[in-house]
Amino acid sequence: LRKTLSDDLRLLLVDEFQDTDELQVALVRNLCGAGFDAGRLFFVGDFKQSIYRFRGAVPAVFRNLRGQVNEAGQLPLTENFRSQPEILHFVNALFCDAFTSYEALQPKREQATSRPAIEFLWTITPDKNNRGIAGAVREARKLEAKAIAQRLRSLLDESSTEQPVVDKITKKPRRLELGDVAILFRTLGDVQVFEEALRECGLDYYLVGGY
Repeated sequence: LRKTLSDDLRLLLVDEFQDTDELQVALVRNLCGAGFDAGRLFFVGDFKQSIYRFRGAVPAVFRNLRGQVNEAGQLPLTENFRSQPEILHFVNALFCDAFTSYEALQPKREQATSRPAIEFLWTITPDKNNRGIAGAVREARKLEAKAIAQRLRSLLDESSTEQPVVDKITKKPRRLELGDVAILFRTLGDVQVFEEALRECGLDYYLVGGY
């Protein structure tokens, strides 16, 4: 079966290769057969974007396989057409020393909104990461949620002069609207804390997934 499939295969394309494991890589190599070294396999991945380790993904296999490809066949995808330059500069500065052989992202659009484009809201509590103290982590989450909700409220206030969003039609900066905002969570375990904070600030929201 493997030989039959391999003989009929002209080109194999695999996207999101950073979320594969050793078994899947073995299957891919077998499907390509001798054509692996002849350019039969085209795969795309980014070690930094691996999010399925909890499902058994092994990001290192992407790097290992990439290293086995002729240098002429290794094409970096560093041009970014989505984010403004100030955001990419921040990402590059933050992660350049965190990853081996980090490839800096190159902006392909102009900076449209005012600087800075990144804002930190610090809500450090003495026992924020101490899970041995009852309620310490949840209390820290409450402060974090409150800070985020209050900042959004200030941006949405009619008196605000800040224009952090680029309008899709006019391509010019404009004020923030509720539909522009997305809060991303690593897990949904503390989502209720953020819901309460948003309601306290009079902010309507829509929850995707949850309880």
